[in-house]
Order: sequence, then structure tokens, then C-alpha cells
Amino acid sequence: MLNLLPPTVKNEVIVRAKSANLIFGYGIALAAIALFLGGFFAYNFSQASALGDKESQLTTLSTQRQRVSSQATKLAFIQDRLTVAKQFQEKTDWATLLNAIASDTPQSLQLTDLKVTTDATKGTLVNITGQSTNRRDIVLFQEKLAAEKTLTNVTIQSMTESGDSAKTITFIIQAGVGTH
Repeated sequence: MLNLLPPTVKNEVIVRAKSANLIFGYGIALAAIALFLGGFFAYNFSQASALGDKESQLTTLSTQRQRVSSQATKLAFIQDRLTVAKQFQEKTDWATLLNAIASDTPQSLQLTDLKVTTDATKGTLVNITGQSTNRRDIVLFQEKLAAEKTLTNVTIQSMTESGDSAKTITFIIQAGVGTH
């Protein structure tokens, strides 16, 4: 083969071919980088969208959990009230208890209040509030109540004398309620 091209032109053609190959290679590399970045951004967008969906589900579940917790608390309260009501109905003969208190009350005492409460450690308690002009009758009343089978731990909680001329004594007696 006979080469009629001058060497400068031949070198120029080779340089142009190499430049074209180099530009083509850079073009392919740039396209690959663009595709990679496009894929990366698409993946990032899909993950962000999925994360937003998960956050929304988490918020919904948290709200439902709070609602269920609130309902569970209300249910526990209702169950507690039902248990207390059942204790009052089944274990105590209230008619007998009230008759015993009435029959044990001396004539000089005036009962002003009777409260029934429930304590976790002491059980059902009766607080009897009243007035008298004689401390001896209050102590006698407490002793009579202590002798009753339906009452336990009968104690005088307070005795307060008023400052008026009648010398009225206000008292509170607490007693545990036994079962029948």
C-alpha cells in the first residue's frame, strides 16, 4: 500500500480520530453519570415518599393508641366502680348496720353526717359525724359501736369544742365495716 498523504496530515488524522474517540468516551461517561444521578434522585424521591407514608401511618397508629389507652383507663375506672358497688351490695347488710348505729346513739347525741368510703388498705369505712354537749356520751357511743359485730376498729377521729356558750362538741368517729 502506498501512502500518499504527507506525514503531517496523517498525524492530524490520527489526532482527530483519537480526539473523536476521547470525546465519544467522555460523552458515554457523562451519559452514564447522568443516568446514575437520575436513578439516584428517583430512588431518593421514592424513599422520601415511602418515609412520608410511614410517618403518616405512625401518626395514625399513635392517635389510635392514645384513644385505646384512654378507653382502657375509662374501662378500668368503670370496672373499679362496679367492683366497689358489688362489695357494697353483697358483703354488707346496710339495714342491720344503720339500725345498730341508730340503737347505739345516746339521746344527748345528734348525728349530722354519715359517709361511707372505700380505702385500699382499710376496706369499707363509715365516718359518723355528730354533736353533743357531753364528752362522756361520745366515748360511750364509740364503745357501743365497738361492741357491734358489724363494725371493726371503731375510733374517735376528732372531738372539737365550739367557742359558743352552749359548749357544743363536734365529733367524728370512724369504723371499718365488717362483712356478714
